[in-house]
Amino acid sequence: MKILALDTSTALLSVALGTETAWAESSLALGLTHSERLFPIIDFLSRQAQIDLKDLDLVVCSKGPGSFTGLRIGFSAAKGISMAAECPLISVPTLDAYAFEFRDLHGAVVPIIDGKKKRLFTAVYKKGTRQGEYMDITPADLSACLDKIDPPIFLCGPDPEVYLSYLSNREIYTVIDDFSSGKATCFLKIGIELYNQGKADSDGSGPVYLRESEAEINLHGKK
Repeated sequence: MKILALDTSTALLSVALGTETAWAESSLALGLTHSERLFPIIDFLSRQAQIDLKDLDLVVCSKGPGSFTGLRIGFSAAKGISMAAECPLISVPTLDAYAFEFRDLHGAVVPIIDGKKKRLFTAVYKKGTRQGEYMDITPADLSACLDKIDPPIFLCGPDPEVYLSYLSNREIYTVIDDFSSGKATCFLKIGIELYNQGKADSDGSGPVYLRESEAEINLHGKK
């Protein structure tokens, strides 16, 4: 099976292309320039992996939460490529993928994305299973939430440092992630699992934002 996986949900663009057993991956930390960088990276990986996009069996992308612009770019690209290849599209919740490689840890795993406006996108996982809902939450409220969880507590994802200054009991937290390499391979692996379970996105699927965009907030404020 030939799979393309995209993560465009943060400023770190990450793409993986390959099979269940071998793949090429590339990541760029150049800010939210995904509209300019995404297809050149896909083309580069296509040549490195010697996989023509028309031969893909599955396309996987980040579902959100994350950057509004980044998610829209990734979802649009993934839909277009999957339609051209006539293969399924599977979108994977961003926080699920960021917690994925730490699913065997004993303790709570908490991926953190800076949601701007002094808020965080996050969720709590134990043994790879999400506990409760995806959250758009203030750092102080997250700290109060995690105070109720038995340690150890592991912080991961792109932005745990945004949260650290709010911690009242820092010795029970450990930052475990080196986010510089990107997470497209995690999306690829989760996508394969979901594909084998017979799951795929519907034609009308789209990103999950957890909150309205700035444009939507401004529009509603004018009504």
